[in-house]
Amino acid sequence: MNKYLKFIGGFIAGAAFVITLLGWIATAHANPFIPFQGGTGTSIVPTLGQIPVGTSGGVYGPTTTLAGGITNASGTHIGADYSYLVSKVSNEGDFTDIQSAINADCALASPGLIFIKNGVYALGSTGLTVSSTCSGIGLVGESESSTVITYTGSGDALRLGDASGSLQYAQLNNLKISGSSSGLNAIHAERLQTSYITNIYLTGFTKTNTSSVDLQGKGIDLDGLGVLSADNYFCNIHADHNDIALLIASTSNANYFCGLDFYGQNNASSALAVIQSGVGNTLNLTNISAASSTGGIGVLVNTQRNLINVAYSELLGTGVQFGANGTNNVLVYNKMSNVTTPVADNSSPIGTNIIWNTQGANSFSTSTEYGDFNVLGQVISNSKVVASSSGNATVGAYSGGTGQFSTIVVGRGNTDEWVIQLKNDGTNTLHIVDAQNGGDVLTAVPNGSTTIDAPNGGSIIFPHAVVASTTLTVNQSTTFKGSISSTIASALLFGGANGVVVGYGGTSCSANQALVGLNALGVSLCGSIVSSLNGQAGIVTAVGSLGGATGTIAVGSYLGMSGGTLSASSTLASSSATFIFQNPTTTPPNNFYSVQTSNAKTITSVNCYEYAAATTTVTLYYETSTATSSILSGNIILSSIACGIAGTSTATFTTSSLPINAYLYAAVSSTAGSPLLTTLTVMATKL
Repeated sequence: MNKYLKFIGGFIAGAAFVITLLGWIATAHANPFIPFQGGTGTSIVPTLGQIPVGTSGGVYGPTTTLAGGITNASGTHIGADYSYLVSKVSNEGDFTDIQSAINADCALASPGLIFIKNGVYALGSTGLTVSSTCSGIGLVGESESSTVITYTGSGDALRLGDASGSLQYAQLNNLKISGSSSGLNAIHAERLQTSYITNIYLTGFTKTNTSSVDLQGKGIDLDGLGVLSADNYFCNIHADHNDIALLIASTSNANYFCGLDFYGQNNASSALAVIQSGVGNTLNLTNISAASSTGGIGVLVNTQRNLINVAYSELLGTGVQFGANGTNNVLVYNKMSNVTTPVADNSSPIGTNIIWNTQGANSFSTSTEYGDFNVLGQVISNSKVVASSSGNATVGAYSGGTGQFSTIVVGRGNTDEWVIQLKNDGTNTLHIVDAQNGGDVLTAVPNGSTTIDAPNGGSIIFPHAVVASTTLTVNQSTTFKGSISSTIASALLFGGANGVVVGYGGTSCSANQALVGLNALGVSLCGSIVSSLNGQAGIVTAVGSLGGATGTIAVGSYLGMSGGTLSASSTLASSSATFIFQNPTTTPPNNFYSVQTSNAKTITSVNCYEYAAATTTVTLYYETSTATSSILSGNIILSSIACGIAGTSTATFTTSSLPINAYLYAAVSSTAGSPLLTTLTVMATKL
């Protein structure tokens, strides 16, 4: 019995111990102690999205998993969209300042994205820097309007890259950077390549300096440093009240800008966007405007082969200005309001830029056309350029005065052949110049004499009838293949072997007879000459004069003068048609263009070029009836020509004959890469 009583007592004591232990455990779970065994825990219950992570002091604290708060032994972050989280709230992220997060990210083997929560991050006078060794880094704000970086220094608020190498695959998104009148750049990108900068608001960098754009306050300064900044994507950039919104400098090539909204301060000496150096850049500006008064320049272009598309501009002194080196660019200008001078061109040589104005003829006045190819309305590419308007239409070359040149140049390839010109000689004398051999072949003095010359030992040939009503002086080898007539009684004329001379009275001298005078009734007095004009084997010298108030001198089949105005014939012996594809596509109806030719022609060559590092393949064909968009069998001229940045030329065709009144088509059949601007020029001669 005693044995059983001892057993029962021991059992009761053991049960009490177990009950006590279970009660202690229940109490411990009511106040969480993490981890369950060992270490120093916390009584703070983690919220949704947090886990306990150990700190340097051995205490576990709730940490947001968005920052990837768990690492393995090598330090690689596991299971996170972002490398680090930056927050102004303590213990909410990895860092409370952006530069510390940048330094930590760049120390990783593969830098990644840094998420920056809404808040105002005051940098003071020390800006943010991302070195060229940190390719792949990204700064992503929570929202463009509320993730704000402020800077009060005199340099760069954010510097991306440096001179030691190329920074690639960087990202900026959803940030606002605010500066002051002492700040130089909101974003200064050096040797930046293949990077994406989107949804950025830049404001307050209003530092002024008239001696150099490098010393002016800027929203974005993209600089290749003489090496290269290329293939970057900038989109939805809002720059508000900066001295310069965008500077593209020093070998910055093939960068793409879209959704640019530039609203500038009233600095009449500044341009809101400056393309100082680089080629192949594309700028799509949704708006470029001054603050409140007309002044300053919208876009200043000092380099070549760039595409600028301006959707709207307002309150500017000059909308777009081409500097001395601003040649071979393409400008599309859509709508403007209160812009004093829409386009100004100071490039040299002048006339190489192509300008489309889709708003209509009234948007460009003659006082603001500076010699470029200003197309008012639609381009009609055939043997001539057409300025189309419901009223008057003019294609002209206007200089500032008699001390400057007004010039129209025609040639083949890149070679000037002929020049029609008012020279800088203090007069308004018209000159037609042989550009290859030198010398004037025609000069016309207003209300004065007109001189036709063969300055390099050639001869002058008049293939048709000549009617002279003013002074006609012949002093070199000249052939008259048609009749010569005069409207004045005192004319002294000679009849050539192939022509007939008609005097004032209407009577004629026979072939090979000289008109030696007229009687009182105006009847021709004819005399015989020996075998040729004036006995000199076709050379006529000092033959008196022909005068009068009206008449026409027909200078060949393709050039004429009437009433002092030089005019080109509508049946030129040769012609060209240029097709221009902006952002080429294979999708109808934007994949083809057509022109109609009024004469039968023989196609001699086709040349094409793509401004970007890409390829556009084009098919050339014709239709003989109503223009359609289909490629018809049997009318193919050139089945395909690949247009790349190196240019392509060919003189080999399936057929080279273009019938009269045919419709000539160029259609994009395929593209490779991302072509920006493809031009295709067809050269032909008249049958």
